[in-house]
This record gives sequence, C-alpha cells and structure tokens, in this order.
Amino acid sequence: RGRHTDLIRKKKKNRLLAQKRRYYNSTTNDEKEGLEEDAMMVTTTTLNDKNLIKLANIIILQKPSSSSSELQSLLAEFQSALGGLFGNANELKPEKVQDPLKLINIISSALANSSSSKIEQLTAARILTNIAAIEQADNDDDGGGSSYYGRVPLSWTSIILKTDTLLTLRTLFLVNENDSDLITQYCWFLGNLVADENSDEARHVVMKQYSFLPLLCHVLRKGFEHKLPTVCRNAAWALSNLARGTGYSSKSFFVEEGNTTNNALLSMTLIGQLLLYDENIIGSAMNVNNTIMWLDVAQEVMWIVVFLSAKEDFSSNYFCLSNTVPATSQQQQTPPPVLVLAEAIAFRMDWAVRTIILQNNNEKSSTTSSLDKSGIGRAFRILIPCIRAVGNLASMDEKQANFLLLQSNNATKFSSIPLSLATLIEMGSSASAASQDITTVACEATWAAGTLVCDAGLPQHSSTEVALPTLLPKLCFSITSSSHAKLRLKREALLALWNATQRPHNDNNNNDLVLVKRNEYLREIIKTPSMMCSLIDLIRSTDTDVVLLTLKLVDAILRRTTTVGEVVRKHDFEEQGGVDALEYVCDIATSDSKYGNECHWQGENVQTADIAADLIDDLFDDNDDKIVIDNEEELYCAPTSTATSFTFGLQSSANNNNNEGPLSSKNPIGQGRGRGQIIPAWMSSKN
Repeated sequence: RGRHTDLIRKKKKNRLLAQKRRYYNSTTNDEKEGLEEDAMMVTTTTLNDKNLIKLANIIILQKPSSSSSELQSLLAEFQSALGGLFGNANELKPEKVQDPLKLINIISSALANSSSSKIEQLTAARILTNIAAIEQADNDDDGGGSSYYGRVPLSWTSIILKTDTLLTLRTLFLVNENDSDLITQYCWFLGNLVADENSDEARHVVMKQYSFLPLLCHVLRKGFEHKLPTVCRNAAWALSNLARGTGYSSKSFFVEEGNTTNNALLSMTLIGQLLLYDENIIGSAMNVNNTIMWLDVAQEVMWIVVFLSAKEDFSSNYFCLSNTVPATSQQQQTPPPVLVLAEAIAFRMDWAVRTIILQNNNEKSSTTSSLDKSGIGRAFRILIPCIRAVGNLASMDEKQANFLLLQSNNATKFSSIPLSLATLIEMGSSASAASQDITTVACEATWAAGTLVCDAGLPQHSSTEVALPTLLPKLCFSITSSSHAKLRLKREALLALWNATQRPHNDNNNNDLVLVKRNEYLREIIKTPSMMCSLIDLIRSTDTDVVLLTLKLVDAILRRTTTVGEVVRKHDFEEQGGVDALEYVCDIATSDSKYGNECHWQGENVQTADIAADLIDDLFDDNDDKIVIDNEEELYCAPTSTATSFTFGLQSSANNNNNEGPLSSKNPIGQGRGRGQIIPAWMSSKN
C-alpha cells in the first residue's frame, strides 16, 4: 500500500562514509588500513602526478628479460607512491599512461605469481586496490584529451574488467582462504571496484560472471567464526557496495541461484551476530585510534540492510517476517529475525546517541573528553545506516513498522528506536546544534520518524501507542525553533506531521476512528506555543516543498478543528498575518496580476496557489465591501458624484444606472481575494 514516503535510496555520503578507500602506507603499524580516505587526506603534496606516471610507464616498458627482483622493486616503489599520505593518486588518469591495459596485466601477473613472497603479493594487491580507488575523470576534464565531443573518459574500473584480473582473483580467494591479510586486501579491492555510482557493469561482472557473492558471504561468515573484524569489515563493505546496484533482485543475496537446498547466503543468524557482537565498545576501548572494531563491522552490515531493503519487498519481508525466510535457515533462527534486527538497531543507535551527548556535554564544560575523535566519528557513521534501515523497513507496510516499534520498545537495556530518534531531532533543533553532523543526522532521524507515524491513529497499533506520543512533541519543536533549526530539518518535520495527520485513504472499517484520532493530533500540534506564527512564516518560505507542506497542514488545521470554542483559531490566523501570507502565495503564482483581471496560476507554485486561494475564498472571504456596525451590515462603496454634489455612502439606483465612472463598477461586489480577484472588488477598474 502507499506509504506517502518513498523508499529512501540514498547513496553513501562521502563526508560520513567513503565510497572508495585507499590503502595508506604505515611506518609503524597497519592500523591505518581501515581509515577512510577523507579522514586521512591532507593538502600538502611532496609527490606530484608526474612521478606516478613516470613510474607507471617504466613498469610498462620493462623488457621480458628483466629480472623479477627489478620488477618487484619497481612495483614496491609504485605502491609507495600510490599509498603515500602526501601523494596525489587521483592524478594517475588512464589517459596519461602509455598502455594502461598492459600495466594492469603486469600487476595481475605479479599478484598470481606463486613464486612471489607474501609481501610481494600484498604489494600487487594494494596497487590494484589503490588504482581501483581512483575516481573517474569528469567529462570536462582536459587531461588526456579523451573527454572532448562528449566522449566518456576512460576509467580504471573499465580497464580492469577487460583483463583477467577477476578470474585470477577468484582463484586466489580459494588458494589463500586461510591467509587473512591477503583475503582482507582482496575484499578491499573488490569493494573499490564496484563502489562507483555508475559501476553497475562492474557489479554485474563481479556477481554474475565470476560469482564473487558466495565467496564474499563465505569470507564474512568465516571471519566472524575466527573473530577477525578487519576481514569481516572489508567483506561486508564489498557486499554493501554490491547491494547498491540495480538490475538484480535482493533475493540473490539470500538464496543462491540454482541451489536446490535453498541455503541462505546471508542468513539472519549471521546478520544478527555481526550487528550485536559487542567488544565493550563503551569506555576505554573506543580510545584505540584507527583500530578496526566490531562496531565498524556492524556499520557495514547495516549498510547491507539499507541498500537491500530499498529494493523489492522480498528483502524487507526477509528481515522482518519469519514466514518468508527459506525453510532451512528458518529452523536455525532463534530469536526471530525481527527481534534480532530491531534490537540491533536500537542497541547501536542508543550507544551512538549517548556518545554524542557525552561529547557535547564535555565541550560545553571545557573538560577533557574520554572519547577521541575516532569515537565521535564512529557514532555519526553508525547512526546514518541505522536510521535509514528504520525508514526503509517502515516504508513497506504497517506490519514492519509495528514489529520494529514493538520489539525495540520492549528492550530494557537501551532506549527504544523512537526515543533515540526523538533525542536526535531535539538536538538538531536546539540552539546548541552548531555541528553540521548533528544537523545532518537530525534530518535523517526526522525522515525516519515520518515513516513510523504513517499509521498513527490505527487502533492497537504501535504507531499510535508508541511512536506518535514520543515523536510528536519533538517534531513540533523543530517547527517552532525558528532561530535554530535548519530549513531542511523543518521540511522533514512538516512531512512527518503531514504523514501523521492527513485523512486516511485506505479502504477499511477504521477510517472514521482514524480520522477522529488524527484530528486530535492536529489540535495538539496547533496548541504548541508559537506554532501558528511559525507556520505563517513558513508559508512565505522560498522553498516550494516547505510552502506546500505548510499549506496542507494549515488547511487541515483550519478545516478539521472547528468545534465550538475553536473558531477563534481562524481569527488568530488572520490577525497574525496568515491571510496576507496566503495572498502572497497567490501573487507569486499569478501570471497576470493587473487589477480587475482573473488570476492564472503557472509554474511549480500551482498546487500551493490552489490551496491558498481555496482557503481565502472558503474561510476568509467575508465580502470585503461589508463593514459590520452594531451587528448591521452596511455596504461600503466607492465615492459617487452627481451633477451638483459629491457624496460618500450608498448610491441610489438612479446613480448606479447612470454613473459608469472609473471608480464605480457594475461588477458584483466582493468577488473575493483568492481565486477570482486578489484585490477587493470595489478597487477594480473598468476601462
């Protein structure tokens, strides 16, 4: 059924989670392997792109008679340049290399050379990893001359796919399955290869032609059995980038194609274990800088949930409803999958929210934080996939939302999902929300809140009993905190309030009951201090989405909360400039605003102008040419003149018939300020 909120299919954000990751050389240890590129990038450069290109061309020009040690020395130097902290690897464009295809073949041969040492194999794998991490050039890039006349620039990904590198890599996965260092690097390379926005071709080759999906799932399972978080993290990261692709079903991640035994590739048992495995992340363990932890593994596994749940209904049913799980794996799942996922999301969100609050409190008190930058960064990075998973799953139907809310609300050791979302919304709307990260996360939380309140008003539903009471006050706070909350946060809050209050549209026997409850929600919203004034301000916003949502909400409030004693709300709206704001919306959408002419809406403001005009004509058009004096209506007309006098007030019938001056009109008095004429009728001129 329609959920009034689209499945969010957002990609990973570079600022919060890198789409590609380079391998960086480390002079002391290997702990920097897991860091994202944006966390390590510096602006100072001591090695320019010419050195990289020169080394690449020297490797290409190596003669067959050259010694293996000489080639390995060149490859080691090349990797040192690619992985240097001060290198500019993105300048290594394929167009600038003499023969990029030959370069990849040489590196692949070194990778598969059985006589090479482990260090030499790792060097070749790291070169491929960093080459695959190089971003494709833009079409307007003048480097190499391959982008003129609309030609698509070469990419290292497309070149790698033309070689036998993936065939070689598949063999190496099986040969070196017990070597965690090599397997980690192989997964890293695959993750980079399929991480581009336009990598659907690479994803198809990796999944279908070479069948890496079962191998990656096997690596993930085996890594958890041996408690190797680095292996698990890179395998899960590669799987999450595969899950971003289009053109194939999410079912392929759970049921192996052609396997009659129906074994799950990704079982809920494994997903639950990876999401909930706890290495005492709260406390001193978080002070270990740049160490791959199980929290990082949970982050990548949650991204798998996000991208698969954004596909067809099968994945969401698999995550939340045990009756759709393949029979073999269903027998092994204890507790039920919905409990595992809801508990994992609530657990990770609760930790992240507490971490952010603690960090903010320490900054306010100017005390030394017990959490380093790595800890607070991990908190923001785990929140995004958790929130998006909630929104995706709740967007399917009321069953998934009900299960998520019920199970997370039953947890006693940590806060429920709605409570964590409410806390994030409040933080993003408050005066202390100076951090861009907090604002971003608060917008995501507000969107997810909107998916959880879609079913508010249904009898005996957790959206009515759990989500709405927790989230409604914070959503209203986002609207009224005009001096602090960002406009994009208000937009999401307006959408969430509209999801909770619009008229029910489904054909069921509870529509009348739902409408009564939603009318009560409207009364709670408008009772919020400064709400009416805030809504009127938003009507004048330059954001058309904000204006439309605000008008829908105002229309519902003014039309559906009109019981005895609430008529004063209409007058409050008018006294605070609400009608002027409605007229402003009509003016913006008017193509011909000459006095006395009919209004014609145009452009993207048509729908907003229609709502505004209907409100004016239906609720506020009290015939502007009437003045109420002592409960008696008296028409106020334009001044009239005769041959001998000039008088104000009512005209005689004779004068009305004889005088057709510019200020006296035959038009009907009080045509309205909304749709008919946006000015009082007596001001219209007839030339």
